[in-house]
Amino acid sequence: MPFKTKAQHLAAIVVALPSTLVGQATFPPHRWEFGAVAGHVTADGNDFQNIKDAFGYGGVLHVQVVRGFSAGLGIHYSDHGLVGLPEHLHIRAVYAEGRYRWRVARSPISAFLGVRGGPVHEDITIVHWKGKGTVLGITTGLNWQVAPHLGIELQAGESALRFGDIRGADGSIMPGTAARGSSLDVHAGLFAWF
Repeated sequence: MPFKTKAQHLAAIVVALPSTLVGQATFPPHRWEFGAVAGHVTADGNDFQNIKDAFGYGGVLHVQVVRGFSAGLGIHYSDHGLVGLPEHLHIRAVYAEGRYRWRVARSPISAFLGVRGGPVHEDITIVHWKGKGTVLGITTGLNWQVAPHLGIELQAGESALRFGDIRGADGSIMPGTAARGSSLDVHAGLFAWF
């Protein structure tokens, strides 16, 4: 196929894609939604200057409360290296999340905006230090329902982290070590509706 014909064919697909998405039949709504996500996670702020970015994992279960609004429970895990040190910082969180979702031009793609918050736990390896705190953040993204019970999601979120004093492996408390910072995450995931 000549280059010009290939280019014309590609241009026709690009031009037709938005109308194709809008023209696709939308699937009936579902009450429950389960998703697994993975992606890039940062740890930023004055108290987190020596913490490296990480690859994070998570999952969330949502139930539709009223049309467009859902409530859910999620988990997060990421393993951050420390600059110049052999230790790693493991961050685990359990959070409640509320979302508002709306369809994009009657297509199978929907956008969402949500808030999340809950307890967070940090564990510094080798030295066995642990800390507990809270996380509060916002999330937004796009969800593409590719089949009646299956969808792909892209999401980004920004969260504020606040930890308390660190506890040693022997149960001792090291006061004055509380840390505050923020975390930016960009995730992709696979979602199932039922």
